[in-house]
Amino acid sequence: MKMYRSVLTFFITLIAFSACSQDYIYPQHDNEGYYIKVDGKKIYAIKQKTPLNISKIKYEQNDKGIKINFSEKNLNGTLFFGLINDNNKFPYPVFFKKSAEIKDGKVIVPISMLRGKYDMTGWEKKKYGVVGYRVMTDKGQLLYDARLGFRYKNGEFIPAVFMTKTPTVNIITPISVIIRFESNINTLGFITIAGKTYQTQGIIHEKTIFGLKPGKSYKYTVICGIDTITRSLITAPEYGSDTEFKFAYASDSRAGSGGGERNLYGTNAYILKKIFAVAANEGVSFFQFSGDLINGYTGNYSEEKLEYSNWRTTVMPFTAYFPVYVAMGNHEVYNAIFNISKDKKWFINYTDKKGRNAESIFAEEFTNPQNGPEPEKYTNPVTGNPLPSYKENAYYYIYGNTAIIVLNSNYFYNPDLTENDKMVGNLHAYIMDGQMQWLKNTVDKLEKDNAIKYIFVTLHTPVFPNGGHSTNDMWYGGDNKYRAQIGKAKIKYGIIERRDQILDLLVNKSKKTVALLTGDEHNYCRLEIGPGTKIYPDDWKGKRIKLNRTIWQINNGAAGAPYYAKENLPWTDHLKAFSTENAVVIINVNHNGRIKVKVINPDTLNIIDEFTL
Repeated sequence: MKMYRSVLTFFITLIAFSACSQDYIYPQHDNEGYYIKVDGKKIYAIKQKTPLNISKIKYEQNDKGIKINFSEKNLNGTLFFGLINDNNKFPYPVFFKKSAEIKDGKVIVPISMLRGKYDMTGWEKKKYGVVGYRVMTDKGQLLYDARLGFRYKNGEFIPAVFMTKTPTVNIITPISVIIRFESNINTLGFITIAGKTYQTQGIIHEKTIFGLKPGKSYKYTVICGIDTITRSLITAPEYGSDTEFKFAYASDSRAGSGGGERNLYGTNAYILKKIFAVAANEGVSFFQFSGDLINGYTGNYSEEKLEYSNWRTTVMPFTAYFPVYVAMGNHEVYNAIFNISKDKKWFINYTDKKGRNAESIFAEEFTNPQNGPEPEKYTNPVTGNPLPSYKENAYYYIYGNTAIIVLNSNYFYNPDLTENDKMVGNLHAYIMDGQMQWLKNTVDKLEKDNAIKYIFVTLHTPVFPNGGHSTNDMWYGGDNKYRAQIGKAKIKYGIIERRDQILDLLVNKSKKTVALLTGDEHNYCRLEIGPGTKIYPDDWKGKRIKLNRTIWQINNGAAGAPYYAKENLPWTDHLKAFSTENAVVIINVNHNGRIKVKVINPDTLNIIDEFTL
């Protein structure tokens, strides 16, 4: 009887949601695939493919090197390879003068060529080593960068147990750090730091180390398979300390134009490496990177993982020493794609049948604090499921006397929400009610905390766009009608009203917030936000707020994505700097009791802007 009631309840719920869902547009699936209903008609999503599923790569032994089977019969091209010397401070492969042909998805990495004067790591004597390899298709597209460990025994090169992702430091506090690395198989790993050794097990290895001392430098060693890697880190200063420190800020490293590493399938690895090199040379304590890491806009899980892998591989030599905290942008969306007409496609955020969505995949890839808001208190009217988690995509962290609040302005983001009023999803740049209340609570708490002197708030989308996104971000051409759409749920505030609530909180009600760090627009610019800044269109009939002090919006979406030029907007007179050069922002906190900011072109090393907050 109990089972009967459960089954009956399930079908009643299913029928109720099916009836309700007829009015709303959001992907669901049946035996034929994912579909949406538009005017009562089912439209099925196009089948999205990935050029390479990295989880299916197989390594086999060979007398000339390691044989790789990419499990992609249509993959033809070139494989570049070279030894990696992990004793270098920032180890990247040094590619050999010769390459290997990839044919029908298979290739032999000819490690035997790297003997004698080409053996820079001593693998011949040790009988093991690590090579880096790069896949380029026959059309010249760089597809994948990876590490590969090998052993040499009885005239054969044998695949070894090794780290696919080398150690990175994450979430550094005065007394703790999280060290993360990944291996090619489920295996043991060992981390030694401060005289103690910790054991890990798995493919993704993540260990929180406690018992460290504030502001102290530590060497740490990670052992996994054939890899033994020693790096160093510096713990955060004591809570509330006025110790001087620097951090770096950038956004928008998705692929650019120009060929080569400017498009390492999904990311501009050329500029990204240079940005992190500058940050390391400046001696930063951490890096804040706020969205559009990759091209994204895919609903193929393997393709999303490939793009994230390329981003992480690019920066991991540097993040072995200092953490990078990442935020979500619109390009981190995970979406199904529908052909609505001959000339129109809809990209719609979705959760796939394995329960994966943009937010959960992001949390798989990165290690961020888990002190953010609870999920929004709505139910998807089509699927009946709760909205996604904010776990590791909205959060805050503290370094000395400074707090950085990280928002997700692309939560439950539906790229084509404005196409139809029956769509289900969130608007680009719209901070929903639950996250807004969490922001208020967090700012209130930090304002009352005497240990905190400065607050930075970072989100992908500018509060005031200046070049490239005047038709959206928190402006939408000055039209307040735009907001999230969750079925029959009443979303009370429009985008301009929500923007004003954020400004009222951070400018009028907070004394510690000094700057907004934004991206999305592919340029660097600095905007004064204060009493004299015009923030409404000429025909605005809604309620107006008055700002009682000045803060700054520092936009740096210049980490490699194609540029946007300056536009003329109501607040343009208060724009103090603008550049389409690639840029990294270095923020020096507690420098002579102030905050000094320097903006550097990582390609040419010239100073773009320099000022004091």
